[in-house]
Amino acid sequence: MLDAFDVGLCIYEKTPMDDARSPMRLIAYSALGLPTVATNIEEIKRLDFPNVVTVEPNGGSIANGIREAAQMRRQRPSTIKDFDVEYLAQRYEEVLSGNV
Repeated sequence: MLDAFDVGLCIYEKTPMDDARSPMRLIAYSALGLPTVATNIEEIKRLDFPNVVTVEPNGGSIANGIREAAQMRRQRPSTIKDFDVEYLAQRYEEVLSGNV
């Protein structure tokens, strides 16, 4: 279903809790390379995915971000592999077995 989207939305408030959140929806959208509009919370800025347009959490900024993202081509971030469940399980096994 997500693959049918033209633009993904990850809009959060700018609060300390939101700045610390893991934006799982953004990771799902990015796995598809979906152009996404996201509030410029700290974790989203840190991820720095090329498929993301960051905006302020207000109507005008979000609308402008949607227009910009709608013009983007799909681009899957090279670092998205770090969030793959098989990769994460392998890394976890390496840590548990002391092979890190």
